[in-house]
Amino acid sequence: GLYVWENKISQQQQQQPQHVAFAQTTSDLEKLYTPRQVQQAQNVRELQRRLAYPPQQKFEQIIKSGFLRNCPYTVDDVRRSYHIYGPIVEVLKGKTTRARPTIVPSQRLVQLPSYIHEKHQHVTLCVDLLSVNGHYFLHTISRNIRFRTTSPLPNRTKKQLVRRLEPVFQQYHSRGFDINEVLADNEFQCIEADILPTRLNLVSRNEHVGDVENSNKYLKQTVRSLLCSVGARRVPKAMVIGAMDLATTCSNAFPLSNGISDSISPSTIVTGRAPLDFNNLKVTFGSYVQIHIHNNPTNSMQPRTIDAIALNPTGNTQGSYYFMNLDTGQRMSANKWIPCRLTSHVLANIERLAEAENQPLMIDGPSMFWHTAHGDIPLADSSVVHDDHQGAAYDVVSDDVTITTSIRMTVMTVIMSPVMMKMTATSSMMTILLPVTQKEWLLIAMRKFKERLSKFKERTWKIQELMRKFKFKERMITTVSMTRTKERRRKS
Repeated sequence: GLYVWENKISQQQQQQPQHVAFAQTTSDLEKLYTPRQVQQAQNVRELQRRLAYPPQQKFEQIIKSGFLRNCPYTVDDVRRSYHIYGPIVEVLKGKTTRARPTIVPSQRLVQLPSYIHEKHQHVTLCVDLLSVNGHYFLHTISRNIRFRTTSPLPNRTKKQLVRRLEPVFQQYHSRGFDINEVLADNEFQCIEADILPTRLNLVSRNEHVGDVENSNKYLKQTVRSLLCSVGARRVPKAMVIGAMDLATTCSNAFPLSNGISDSISPSTIVTGRAPLDFNNLKVTFGSYVQIHIHNNPTNSMQPRTIDAIALNPTGNTQGSYYFMNLDTGQRMSANKWIPCRLTSHVLANIERLAEAENQPLMIDGPSMFWHTAHGDIPLADSSVVHDDHQGAAYDVVSDDVTITTSIRMTVMTVIMSPVMMKMTATSSMMTILLPVTQKEWLLIAMRKFKERLSKFKERTWKIQELMRKFKFKERMITTVSMTRTKERRRKS
């Protein structure tokens, strides 16, 4: 007597990746109304432009009071246009006035309970590298305290690793903690002498530091969620860094069930800052806003606001945020802004900035890589790992890296031999075997190894040049010795 509904979906539809975003654009808001209501809203917005941009309240009064003869629109049309398209950007750029500066409140450092210093003064720090869309981050997490830090790396040299680790050490020392051990893989062997007297404990080739590997996975999932919520197919580097900073800040903001305190957050323990203030959470990551700028002189015809994308809080007590300038792609901070509707033009501008930086396409999410001693392998998640389970060790290879046999052979081909890669990893093979993100990753790998191959050729050319010089010197020495031998014979 039960009815059963069977969802018959073709296998091709199941395997096709869908790019899903939760950013609410003007096109999404237009779907909430009928085509006639949308057309009326667009006509009202055009009428407001023809009347030289009157303020919203005055414009509603003009329509309501009948001051405009034969006007077919109503106040509901005006309010509907504001709901769909938001404030007029031209009005914000031309009429925004300087806001009153915010009073900077004073804040004291939170004192720690005595038992934390007595039982957890000596800290073990776990360190690893994390890559998002080709951008490397130095990631650290402390055992027991569970405090995370992430720092963007321009390159993976020893100088950059030491430079990014120094502020982390100073942060712990300022709160009375001593870092007596650092756990890392073999890539960090070069910094062993620079972090003394802290002891560096390196894991073997087939081992992993479970704490930081699991934390990498947690941060990667959060960053993927943030970047996919924007709705753009590519994102610039500033947005990747902002997403990582926001994920790190939020993970440190609240107490953990497997931490050393159920009432004090890791951020408060290590930095001494008070818990997050709800009033400072003013804007969502990826939102389109107009930032107030101060022109000098103030009576010029320059715009009063600039287009920007919201990133992450700066961490000050005034509630300022970091933004990405849509004109330059650079990060900037601001305390005053006006939210606007996200349009297709704004998304196209974001993708334009990302394409200028050669950022990869995110058809089914950003490119996440698992860092190993042999290279970077793309990660494919099968389940979500909660932060409360990060204390347990797990098998990274079996749980976090699920690559088919054909892909694994292609990856090993790329890593081990550029010459073999040139023979086997053809474009037709990639089209048949690889999904979109793995194709993107393989193209990036091919480009990197082409660069390595060119460097190898350059070194080979230098060696050949040295060999030519050596052979020339050898011939000169042979000629001189033969000449001297002939002179001796002649004299004798």
